[in-house]
Amino acid sequence: NYLDFAIFFNGEGNNYDLIPSGVFSDCISLSLPIIALSNPQVEFFFNKHGEAGILCKDVDDMADAIHSLAELPEEIHKYKNKMAEIKKSYTPKKYALTLGKILYD
Repeated sequence: NYLDFAIFFNGEGNNYDLIPSGVFSDCISLSLPIIALSNPQVEFFFNKHGEAGILCKDVDDMADAIHSLAELPEEIHKYKNKMAEIKKSYTPKKYALTLGKILYD
């Protein structure tokens, strides 16, 4: 993996609120941590799954997060492990079980 994390600049009130969803799927698939401007979608994901990266209040906060991670590679590893854990909850079998519950329960 050549990337250490993905950066999302979509803040709250952005016209592209749902665009990052595909990239989020890629991040989960690649166990790639996220550095993102805080918005309702990203906050929901972090609240549901835990620290999958770093939520930032503004671009300066993002720059600080990147500098911090550059000096602490073990933190990147911690976030990658979290994303690998999250990936396990998005398998085809898990989707089939959830769909079965929705349809038949």
